[in-house]
Amino acid sequence: MKKFLFIFIFIFFTLTNLHSQELSLEEKEWIQQHSTITYSEVNWKPLSIIENGKMDGIMGDYLSLISQRTGLKFQYIPSQSWNDVLEKFNNHKIDLVPGIGSSPQERKLGLISSVYDTYPMLIITDKSYRFVDDLSEFNTKTIAVPKYYTSYNFLVANYPNIKLITTKTIPEALTLVEKGKADAFVGHTATALYYMAQIKAQNLQVSGNAKFDFEHRYLVHKDSPILLSIINKTLNSITEKDKSVIRAKWLQTTMKEEPDYTIFLVVTFVLIAIIILLFHRHYILSKYQKEAIELNERVQLALEGSKSGIWDWDLVTNEVYFSPTWKKILGYRDEEIINSFQEWESRVEPEDLQKAMRTINKAVKGKINNFRILFRMKHKNGQWVWVSSVAKVYFDDSNKPVKISGTHTDVTAQKEAEDELLEQKVKLDHMAHHDSLTGLANRSLFIDRLLEEIKNAKRNRTKLALLFIDLDHFKEINDSLGHAVGDELLKIVTRLLQDTLRNNDSLARLGGDEFTVLMKDLSSITDASVLATKIIDALSQPISLQGNKLYISCSIGISIYPDDGLSTDNLLKYADAAMYKAKNEGRNNFQFYAAEMTELAFERVIMESALREALKKQEFVVYYQPQVDVLTESIIGLEALVRWKHQTMGIIPPSKFIPLAESTGLIIELDQFVMQSAMTQVAQWKKQGYKVGRLSVNVSVKQLQNTNCLEKLQQLIEETGCSYDQIELEVTESQVMTNPENAIEVLQEISDLGIRISIDDFGTGYSSLAYLKRLPINKLKIDRSFVKDLPYNEEDKAITKTIIALAQNLNLDIIAEGIETKEQKDFVFNHGCNKIQGFYYYKPLPAEELEKVLEKA
Repeated sequence: MKKFLFIFIFIFFTLTNLHSQELSLEEKEWIQQHSTITYSEVNWKPLSIIENGKMDGIMGDYLSLISQRTGLKFQYIPSQSWNDVLEKFNNHKIDLVPGIGSSPQERKLGLISSVYDTYPMLIITDKSYRFVDDLSEFNTKTIAVPKYYTSYNFLVANYPNIKLITTKTIPEALTLVEKGKADAFVGHTATALYYMAQIKAQNLQVSGNAKFDFEHRYLVHKDSPILLSIINKTLNSITEKDKSVIRAKWLQTTMKEEPDYTIFLVVTFVLIAIIILLFHRHYILSKYQKEAIELNERVQLALEGSKSGIWDWDLVTNEVYFSPTWKKILGYRDEEIINSFQEWESRVEPEDLQKAMRTINKAVKGKINNFRILFRMKHKNGQWVWVSSVAKVYFDDSNKPVKISGTHTDVTAQKEAEDELLEQKVKLDHMAHHDSLTGLANRSLFIDRLLEEIKNAKRNRTKLALLFIDLDHFKEINDSLGHAVGDELLKIVTRLLQDTLRNNDSLARLGGDEFTVLMKDLSSITDASVLATKIIDALSQPISLQGNKLYISCSIGISIYPDDGLSTDNLLKYADAAMYKAKNEGRNNFQFYAAEMTELAFERVIMESALREALKKQEFVVYYQPQVDVLTESIIGLEALVRWKHQTMGIIPPSKFIPLAESTGLIIELDQFVMQSAMTQVAQWKKQGYKVGRLSVNVSVKQLQNTNCLEKLQQLIEETGCSYDQIELEVTESQVMTNPENAIEVLQEISDLGIRISIDDFGTGYSSLAYLKRLPINKLKIDRSFVKDLPYNEEDKAITKTIIALAQNLNLDIIAEGIETKEQKDFVFNHGCNKIQGFYYYKPLPAEELEKVLEKA
């Protein structure tokens, strides 16, 4: 009995002092010497409510508890802003900051206490959003948040691609979201819900959890470790019941009364005896029950306003719970599906089930705590529903898994939209990079392959051979027997070439009756001559087609890497020159590129010298081609185009010198000249009252890669008097894709200035849709190569319609260039493109001629 009484007294003492820690003598003396502690904070209702020179709210109540239990007096010092609070702390004008997190930046400020309260950070959106699974869904979108707010630091550190709109207060940020000026707000549970009620938000909802909890701590000076120890001991004495009272007071939540075990011990010895016998079991079970309740509260809060179902699997008892919303996703009422693991397992698509179980098994084995799985489930109507499940595994003290809890969200519509968009992209990629007649790679794709093989050959120190094949007398067959016969003949030639080539050779049709072959891993140059001979022999055989016996032959030019050239341009150019030599030698033969053909290279040297001299003498002039809105037939913008006014040759078009300027680096100086001239002229027209719309200026990637590009651009705009929103920079798709990551970074900085970005020659650059989504672009420009044969060429029609649909799906502006006929104008207009540029309305004009047009307008 004495032993039992001793156990009772021990348990009683343990229970009544479970949360208390005695202050040391040194700490008590410190309190007597420092009875008043100064602090400061700003309004973060209901966390901190500053009124009449004191702080109320959740943080105020915690300070009151500490004051009651230690005798410390807390004196509030007013501050105008959060920066003001931190400045006062850094200057030792206050002793304590009551609301601090635990980020690396905050830990540098001083000593950080243990956590006294925790709240999840919520994602608030308008009601057009479904459940938001991850903040990365807001990449390239905007989130409104007060600057230097905890969620601001979190977003800057972890989601650099999200555009932030900073405000002074939380109500300002929430109002921007409700008015559609921002996509979301990320913030503290208490303040977010409080201010949503304060501004009476009608169109806001909680759409998800930011997967980041704000842990409230105290910040004290590094020279005050005793104060930190006093606070930590006092925080340890604050019970969950104390915290529930504070939360219920300020968050208007229902407080669940917990049994007071101390009173039970005093009132009845019998009940305490039972508690002693069951204490260990009760402690373990209540611990996990508490975790489950806290998790349920957080998940319920994050899912409030969303259409996600909740599920819970107790691994100890094998009991499963599915919420009514979970069952509704599959088309069932709550009572139609029992809560069992087999109900879920039997409805998951078998292949997806294997993947899902592998992920769950990894999680249960402790390899991952949180996981997300995507799978299909059978709907009541027999259709498959795509479901995204986000879950967490819970472990006991012995690291044994005891529970998995998570959500189910119907993402069928999103998945179908992604699949449709991907299908459009694949279709567009194939049409843009393959010949529609033969199915072979076209010029663009062949150049990409050649470039890649040049890199491999350089790395492996091997040779390549490029064969340029031109059919002899094909034009005569095409003209005499018709295009239908000519097309069939090209298909037969394609099959003959494919049958002749080695397995690792690459075949392409550049256009018309021109084909190219890329031979990799060339052991000897004679290998190229052997293949050329086989091709000539194969194409020399008579071909029977539609009752006609046709005789064709071919002329082949061959260039060798690295013997003849190191670049794609040179290898193609030299193979083409060698092919013409074969033509001159009587056709039906092959020729290697010879040294005497370097005339072309000599001409290039002369042109480069003339180009440098032209820049010095300012022989370049800027022409302007108006861009027109078909609906109003009014000018909505101008594209600045450079022309070379040569002293003897007259006006030289850009196609003759721009490629050379690009390759020599002179394009940077040329771009600067065009931008300065065009901006100055447009600013002058604006002063004269002419409405010219937005100025489009072409810039090369070399210009964007220049280290002082941004600084130079800002300087030009300021000096010329142009406004940032009046400028649109055009970059070609092919150049952007040479280094897309760098392009995204530079173009984003330019876009942040308010300058619009347009992708020129879209459809010719083999770009990735993933990069297209990340680029900060405003407009796509349909290349003239797809427009010139409209509306008669079926391939061009399909590509043009696909590009317009892609722009509309991505909410991008769209303009077609090279419009020269009414039929072309009507086609693009009827398919959703009302902005055009081309000779149909205006050809490029010098400034003085365009001014006359503007006067009439």
